[in-house]
Formats: sequence, C-alpha cells, structure tokens
Amino acid sequence: MASAAEEEDLATVGVILDNNMNQAHDSYGGHRGPGQTGGVGVVGQDPEPPVLRVLSKQALQKTGIKIARLRVGIDKRLTVIDEKSNSVLKYRTPHFRAMATIEVPPLQVGERLQIGWIQVCVDMQFINAYGLEGVTSWEFPEIVTGKYQMISDADGKKYPWYGSRNEVITLEGPTPFPTSATIHMNDNFFPQVTWYIPHPAYPRDPALTYVYRKQRFLTFLAVKDLTTNSYQTLKSVTWSMELAIEVNPQNDLGQRAKLLGPTEQEKPRVLDDRAAQAIRVERYALNPPNANNSQVLVWRPRYGEPSLIIGPVQTTVDIARYLIATDELTQRLLLLARRLQTKREEKSSSS
Repeated sequence: MASAAEEEDLATVGVILDNNMNQAHDSYGGHRGPGQTGGVGVVGQDPEPPVLRVLSKQALQKTGIKIARLRVGIDKRLTVIDEKSNSVLKYRTPHFRAMATIEVPPLQVGERLQIGWIQVCVDMQFINAYGLEGVTSWEFPEIVTGKYQMISDADGKKYPWYGSRNEVITLEGPTPFPTSATIHMNDNFFPQVTWYIPHPAYPRDPALTYVYRKQRFLTFLAVKDLTTNSYQTLKSVTWSMELAIEVNPQNDLGQRAKLLGPTEQEKPRVLDDRAAQAIRVERYALNPPNANNSQVLVWRPRYGEPSLIIGPVQTTVDIARYLIATDELTQRLLLLARRLQTKREEKSSSS
C-alpha cells in the first residue's frame, strides 16, 4: 500500500508529464482549431459541424429512444503486478465497465440503426524509466504533435465502435413493437515492460526503475442512422486510469516492483448536457488509425538521439521528423527520471 508521501509523488509526476506533453506539442508546431482548448476540442467558430451530435433531453425524447438503465464504473481493486517472467514486468489494472439498456420505438421499413459504445483516447502519459540511462515512452504522435485532439480506441473491426460483439447492436425495420437491447463494454491495461533497456546498445540486464501511466478517455453511447450515415450521442462519459510502480532492479525476481498508487481510481463521470455539448468530435476520431495502430514506443536516452523501438502500424505523421522535433520532450522526461532516481536513493539511505 502506498504511503501519503508516495501518493503525493504520484500526483506530482502526473502534473510534470502534463506539462511535458503540452510543450512537445508546441515545439512540433501543432495548433488547436478555433475555439479549442486543452486536450479535448471545444465548440467554437469552426463552420464544419461535429461528427457526433449530442442530443439534449428534449431532443432525445422526440426520437422515442429511452435509456432504461445506465451504469458506469471502475472495479474497486488495486493494479496487480506480475513478476513471473525473467524478461518483462506485467501488470493488470482494474476494469472500466459501462452498460446500458436501450428501448427503441418501432422502426419502419428501410430504417436501420446501430447503437453502441464509441471510445476515444484524449491523452496518454506512459513512461518507463531505466535509472539515469533514459526512458522509454509510449506515445500517440498525432496527439503529441497537436494534429489530433483525440484518437479512436475502436478495435479496428467495425469502426467507430469500441468492439464488434457486445459493444454494438444493429436494428432493422420493420419492427412492429418497441425493441429493448443491452450493450456493454469493458477496458483495462495489461501490458508488458522489459526489465532491461530495449535497445541493442545496452546489455540485457535488469535496469527498470519506474513505471508511470495515465490515460484519459471519452466514451459515448451513440446511435448511427445507417441510412443517412449520421451519428447522435445519447450519453457521454469521461474516465481515466492511472498507476505508478517503483522498481529496484537489484532485487531478486518477485521482489522488485512495488505499486505506489493510486489506491483507488478516479470515478468515471457521466456528463450533463452542457458539458457533453462542449465536446467536439472530429471525423478523424471515428476512423483509422486507431490507438493500437498509431502508438509508438520511443527510447529517449540520456546521451544520443531518441530512437524508435516499436513503430506505428498506421500513422499520419512523419515519424523521422517527429523524433527530431520532440527532443525537448526527451530532456524533460530525463529530468523527471533523475528526480525519481534521487527520491529512490534518498528513501534507500534513510531506511
């Protein structure tokens, strides 16, 4: 269990990384559209209408669609650490879960609707520190550069839906009676982080000292009219997942990693009409590339140039230019790594 001081350190890391990503965006030359602020686009003077149109309570009543039940939450348990592998540290976070029961009025001949969950990632901070040698960082180049304000988190099988099984349902008319359907989704992190620096210039010895990850998401309960190819949002949810793990690579396997926090994840929030209508979802957020395909793993060393460890499957960014333009991000992440190393050394000397 993390102490109060460790929880405070965790909050500090999050603030530092927020600033790092914002400055990386500026150095690349990214820009935000008119009326846009922060990581999520906000309605402004842009003449193009948003792709996802949020329905007010009154507009929802006119459609005849009813949300009979809505439930969102994150499992109340800690992130679980797995040190069984000699090659990688594994961890499994709690699950975010969303469930909705929808009642749809009778459909006429030719009417076709899809109702389901759409999710986009609006921010990712995911670094793995290897002492003072450097850090690896999972990044979305489109978001870091400011080209995109969010990126699709669809599974890639049926864009833009989060999944293609329980996450979406298709209804076709004629349906003489009202139809009731329940759709649900869940999401969590279960990655692998190498104990050693994943670069051929370094020995394959344990060197990992710290893992920090925080991602923020917007999840929409949405309806798509397959005849007009238009979308409407029934409900909007914002949520995040965060974790920090301290590692002593000198310890034996099974005794290296310690979860620093958080002890409980921030509760997901169902947005009211005003907040939901302030969110602008552009067309790119409903199309490829999705988060899994666009992410890159970058080695940002203390000495030398950053290098690509795992490249994107699909991207809209010049990766070579991206690595050069984000050199300032490297320096700031290394500074953070030094601070974390100093705290670990001070803790060791005082114990």
